[in-house]
Amino acid sequence: MGFLRHRAVRRSPRSAIRVVIITVAHCVVVGRSAKLRARALLDGEDHEGGKQGFAAATPRRQRACPHSAADVVDPWVLAHWNVAHMNGTFFELAYHDYTQPRAFCGCERSVKTVDPASGAIADAFSLRCPPKDQGRDYVVPLSFELTTSPGLLNGSCRFLEPFGTETCPDYVVDVGTRDAAAPYPWVIEFQCVESRWRNATIFVGINFYSRVVSEDALDAMTRSAAAHGLAEYVDAGWPSGLHLVNHSGCVYPPL
Repeated sequence: MGFLRHRAVRRSPRSAIRVVIITVAHCVVVGRSAKLRARALLDGEDHEGGKQGFAAATPRRQRACPHSAADVVDPWVLAHWNVAHMNGTFFELAYHDYTQPRAFCGCERSVKTVDPASGAIADAFSLRCPPKDQGRDYVVPLSFELTTSPGLLNGSCRFLEPFGTETCPDYVVDVGTRDAAAPYPWVIEFQCVESRWRNATIFVGINFYSRVVSEDALDAMTRSAAAHGLAEYVDAGWPSGLHLVNHSGCVYPPL
């Protein structure tokens, strides 16, 4: 989940920060095999079929947001939810999120610290712009509050204030394990916000987070996302599609 409050790890010109904030161009920087696997799993099209991620290049009308966690969160997660199992470091393997700068940045990582008393999550989300050795690191301090609904967090989304809300419901759709005592090896987070003033979906964010960078994890999350109906959200809005992150050669900031 990339929000628009970037803090440079080291001092940089304001113009550089401005570029990080406003860049939302379409750019997929992963190997061909990973692209083909994700596409084939979710839309049945190969690379030559004109698809982007697992969504069509031409966006469709955004569907309505879920009314409750039960509409989208896996039943196993609803029954065995434990926010403490989200504690730790995750690498973002893919996303559908217009607040993240696709063309200019990469190496996205999420370091989640779960408060044992409240269940709140302090999420140090980092990205490198441009990626690789010559880039600069930026850290986005995100926060999520625990709710009474299993699998549902409330994230701070101040960039949506003009639309009448500062909160993003954050659904933890699936967690990559069926062992109730084990830390989650990966999580799919899904944010969906509708306007308070008109019947329209104004923001959708889908983030694939894994403790390890691997195609197996990406495949598992891709299949799960399709099974839980997320392809319909990825195939809508702007930019449409699933952006796959290449972590090869990445250098991450110390936190």
